[in-house]
Amino acid sequence: MAVFSTLATVDREELIIRLAEMADILRAAHAHDAAVPVVCLLDCDPRCWVAWGRSDICTNCGTRPAGADTWHAALVVALRRASGVGTHGEREAA
Repeated sequence: MAVFSTLATVDREELIIRLAEMADILRAAHAHDAAVPVVCLLDCDPRCWVAWGRSDICTNCGTRPAGADTWHAALVVALRRASGVGTHGEREAA
């Protein structure tokens, strides 16, 4: 998945910031009983999105728009990998 390759180059502090932002977007949508919004990684303006092949890509941050829940899950996995913790909570062998 292209989301994971994008997040592989992001440092731990940036992952934490992006994770908090996605959680805030999801909380706001849930509070208003709205559908999960489609956003790019930096939550850029949708006017920055252009058609690229079969999907869109953000010309500002270079990521593909996806549901905020998809970004949140990908950020959690990337943060766990960056912290040396497996996807199920166990420590990975070094």
